[in-house]
Amino acid sequence: MKFYFSFLVFCAFSCSKVENIAPPPCIEKEEIQDSTSRVIGNPFFPNPHGEAYCTKVNQLTWFEPISINYKNDSSTFYLILFGRDQDSILVDELRVNRIPFKIGCYEITGTNPEKDKSKLNSTYDNIYEDVIIDEFILDTSAINKITVSHIDTTSKTITGYFAVSFVFKNDRPKRNPFNPYRMRFFNGYFKGKYE
Repeated sequence: MKFYFSFLVFCAFSCSKVENIAPPPCIEKEEIQDSTSRVIGNPFFPNPHGEAYCTKVNQLTWFEPISINYKNDSSTFYLILFGRDQDSILVDELRVNRIPFKIGCYEITGTNPEKDKSKLNSTYDNIYEDVIIDEFILDTSAINKITVSHIDTTSKTITGYFAVSFVFKNDRPKRNPFNPYRMRFFNGYFKGKYE
């Protein structure tokens, strides 16, 4: 009888549905600093790769995870986010390279993907369709982090959060005078399929 009761207790606890709740990101939530910033998913241009969004200071932008590329022989992946305006024209390209393929919080410290091959690095380009208007590099004085909060190997999806800042590259005059010198992306979220 003791064995039967122990077996029932074991089944009751092992068969109960336990909801997996992702740990909070290591990135602190930032307050929106002006009335034109928003955090919105992209309702107009659904993307089969997944979804992503963040607040870009002073401009409404939707992000799509165009590519989350991971190779089985590598321990890292890279993330490419494209932003479109309300007319579906590409206006943003945000890249984060060398993200460890495991759950955790990581600092983004590299400013140049070609030179900083051993560091987690990020770049941002203001574009118009496929033409680069202005290039930005990582602002190393800011808090730049990315969190990988969930990896689902069955559906091949990765979920995470990010906050990153860039400054104008300064190798030539700005082509778009309305682009600020400093560009901040915060309260960021991404969920997409990896290849």
